[in-house]
Amino acid sequence: MTPWNELSLVKYETLLTLTACDLYEMFQGTGLTHLLVVEIHGDESATAIGLVSRATLAKRLQGARRSTSR
Repeated sequence: MTPWNELSLVKYETLLTLTACDLYEMFQGTGLTHLLVVEIHGDESATAIGLVSRATLAKRLQGARRSTSR
């Protein structure tokens, strides 16, 4: 298993400000397949609240491009 301090993650608060393209760009050149979404608490503890899949995001972006090009 990957140690906590080596996990690639995105803060939920940051995720709210990103577009799908911004998020996909975070994956580019990294070799990562997933990003862990965490919520940071006032005491600096964190709770994992989701997972973003590169493959699923790519499929959704490709589907969106197809539907807008028609």
